[in-house]
Amino acid sequence: VEGVISSRPEVATQMHGLSVDGKVQAQDAATKFMEFASGRPVAIISSDFLRAKETAEIVSLRVGDQARHPNVRRHGGGVLLDTRLRERFFGDYDGMSVDNYDKVWVNDAKDADHTIAGVESVNSVAARTTDLLQSLEKELPPEHLWIVLLVAHGDTLQILQAAALGMDPREHREVDHLETATLRKLFPVGHGESVDINEAYAEYIQYYDGQLTKGWKS
Repeated sequence: VEGVISSRPEVATQMHGLSVDGKVQAQDAATKFMEFASGRPVAIISSDFLRAKETAEIVSLRVGDQARHPNVRRHGGGVLLDTRLRERFFGDYDGMSVDNYDKVWVNDAKDADHTIAGVESVNSVAARTTDLLQSLEKELPPEHLWIVLLVAHGDTLQILQAAALGMDPREHREVDHLETATLRKLFPVGHGESVDINEAYAEYIQYYDGQLTKGWKS
């Protein structure tokens, strides 16, 4: 629902899917992703929230189009759902206006462990998302260089990006907020001084090109 915070799993896994415009945006992102993948094997990991799942399925259909991409391999045969990519839980603000995000972010800047108003802490989100990356490192067959596509949500991906860059978690809002269905690389710690954090964050879809073994930090 546009303009409303939807972070409660029992609701968001069943409701609040993509709008017509959202589906068009996902199709455009799928096209751009396939141009980047260039025939390499792909692993698509998604939040189980409906809006993310639908986005991932649109991309997966494009990846699995044998007429267009006859040699592209999908890990697991399609979309793999993982609860570690769920939206950050916004506690008492769930179901309320997105204007309440600002209240949460003010407290984030003071304390990455805060749970004021029942909100999931920044450090909790960072821990579960970086744990996913470490799991993928072990699970993906090592004989291939995988293109990993993570499909998730605003704060979840922004906090993950900050963690991957080794930023102070309280400063995750320093990564510029981008539009939905935007593809950006997720850079690991030590990628280099030239990394622009505002180009390394995806509001809705995020992928990391390369091995997951190099420099991840929670």
